[in-house]
Amino acid sequence: MDPPAPAPFAADGVIIGELTAPVISALLEVAGPGVDTSLLGVELRHLGGAAGRRDPGGGCVDHLPGRFLTMGVGIAPTPEIAARVIADAAGLRSALTPWAVGRDFRNFRDIAAPASAFHAPEDLVRLRRIRDAHDPDGVIRSNHPLD
Repeated sequence: MDPPAPAPFAADGVIIGELTAPVISALLEVAGPGVDTSLLGVELRHLGGAAGRRDPGGGCVDHLPGRFLTMGVGIAPTPEIAARVIADAAGLRSALTPWAVGRDFRNFRDIAAPASAFHAPEDLVRLRRIRDAHDPDGVIRSNHPLD
């Protein structure tokens, strides 16, 4: 139920290995019933099936590691509210980090992170080579640059 038009929001997420009782407890401690949070929603997506399998003909991001993808998101119409949403989303990420798989999904991280958070070293080399060959002037921009 994403908004039909662009909206000011902030979000952060993490990929976790397994959904265990301690993971659920940690999630509920920061975003469960009765918790004072600015997060409008917390998503927990299962990464089974094709999302979790390598594709021999796939690209650099042909699958996602881990079994579950989480993201906390909130509406951020002002800098002050955005700061609170970012802090709450970071708190969610921090609470789940003990179960993180060590690789992130770009689309669920609005917070600045190095390219190495999203790609294996060999994939970064490949992506940078493609970028340099096809976009030498840096016309295509990303929230998470490859450098």
